[in-house]
Amino acid sequence: MIAVEEHKAKADAFRAMHHGRKILLLPNAWDVASARIFEEAGFGAIATTSAGVAFTLGYPDGERISRSEMLARVALIAREVKVPVTADAEAGYGNRPEDAAQTALKVIEAGAAGIACAKHYLLLGARKENLILCDTQGVVYQGREKGMNRYKEEFAQKTDARTLADAMAGSDVFVGLSAANVVSKDLVRSMERDRI
Repeated sequence: MIAVEEHKAKADAFRAMHHGRKILLLPNAWDVASARIFEEAGFGAIATTSAGVAFTLGYPDGERISRSEMLARVALIAREVKVPVTADAEAGYGNRPEDAAQTALKVIEAGAAGIACAKHYLLLGARKENLILCDTQGVVYQGREKGMNRYKEEFAQKTDARTLADAMAGSDVFVGLSAANVVSKDLVRSMERDRI
């Protein structure tokens, strides 16, 4: 596991890449050697490939590799390169949203600076209209212009919520994968009683 400050610096750098003027290209690494090659080639961040990781460990694609084996490979790659790593965590390893949330937490603990998870919740049966995404600009809503891209547009909701506080009020689940120190105890208390 990498040091907290180093991990935060990588996560901040990765987040900043999403707002730059350049197109963010993420080569897909399957082991330390491929990750180092991508890093030496000048890529500012690296993604893991779920299929590549599975194939190199003798598994077919499609969550046949165990979560612990996938996490071990992500941790090894993240530890051995200086650039941020984002992880492809298959469909979240489980049938419930809390399973995907647990996988997301473990991916971050493994040292990854990001994870593609909104689509994982859809694969688990969550309805898109029940997901409210937030970024450093606030709620990703239909009609928002600042900081949007085609990926965010896919999840933009028709909602009056504009802030993280608006989004969290009355919600059942909160998954924080981006900015640190933005959720207060009061925000958590504003959620439903049986919140996750």
